[in-house]
Amino acid sequence: MSIDRRLIEDFIPIREISAKAAREKSIRKGHISTLHLWWARRPLVAARAAVFAALVAAPETYQKRTCLKKTMIDLCRWEAGENTVERAKKKILEAQRERLNLPADTPLNEVPAPKVLDIFAGGGAIPLEALRLGCETYAIDLNPVAHIIELCTLVYPQKYGKKLALEVEKWGNWVIENVRAEIGDLYPAIKIGEDLPEEFEQIELLPKSKPKQLSLAKTLTSVAYLWTRTVKCPNPGCGASVPLVRQTWLCKKSKKYVALKVIPNYETKQVEFEVVEATTEKGLGFDPAAGSSRGNSVCRHCGTTLDVKYVKQEGVAGRIHQQLMSIVCTTPGREGKTYLASSPPT
Repeated sequence: MSIDRRLIEDFIPIREISAKAAREKSIRKGHISTLHLWWARRPLVAARAAVFAALVAAPETYQKRTCLKKTMIDLCRWEAGENTVERAKKKILEAQRERLNLPADTPLNEVPAPKVLDIFAGGGAIPLEALRLGCETYAIDLNPVAHIIELCTLVYPQKYGKKLALEVEKWGNWVIENVRAEIGDLYPAIKIGEDLPEEFEQIELLPKSKPKQLSLAKTLTSVAYLWTRTVKCPNPGCGASVPLVRQTWLCKKSKKYVALKVIPNYETKQVEFEVVEATTEKGLGFDPAAGSSRGNSVCRHCGTTLDVKYVKQEGVAGRIHQQLMSIVCTTPGREGKTYLASSPPT
């Protein structure tokens, strides 16, 4: 009885695959992770490597091992070309032909595709890559959200083709227009230089001075609203609103550190927020993590400590407010540039 030893049991280029899998985390456009966030989503390149290595026989010689190593390294690139994928499909079918004891001259297009079953498919990384490599693929998951993600990732694109993209765009625009018609007045575009009426609810969201990066824009589009709970400072001589926020990081990557700087406004007894960006963490000039800790907080106006007991008492008394903390704006053609400003509690 011969042992059907697979490549995954013999050798795979772990270092190269790990490097490509780590890089994949920063890819957003065109990645299935943008369809829906899913727990423990497997990197596609790692799933591709696992499927390929599980279906191809272990090499018998050093020369074959070297060839398969190069094939896997090329295959496990995010930008793996069509020719690379076709070569991988060919090797899988050749291994399948030998495994089924078919004649060596059997055309590969007559060799049955390997069957791949993933009974815990989750976000669908493994079955997606199995399909990419020409396998007959089956995916199962008890979670209904995972099942919908799998349908949208594996089934509908094959069933409907490009028509699906047109339908998604059509109905997506329909949703946007209907939502805009119903609640669009609550989220108006902010025109640069426009004089807003005093009763305009978001007047205090606007920066007092126009940031330089917005000088070429005609309007500002709100893309996100951030909020935090606030509690009144217990100091009788202060009474300012204290945001119960643990940290204010927006981005913490190598050479890109972005955080909100909390600025106390002694006239309004509110706090304002400003986006600060630097290439190093120390370059920010403040500690974004210096916020609430273990339920305790500190007033940004007078420095009074608010212990967890006092915060809980305010919560029981119903005196904790929800404060719209910030509005994030981006300008046309200047995506990624942001400005945030504070608003009073509601």
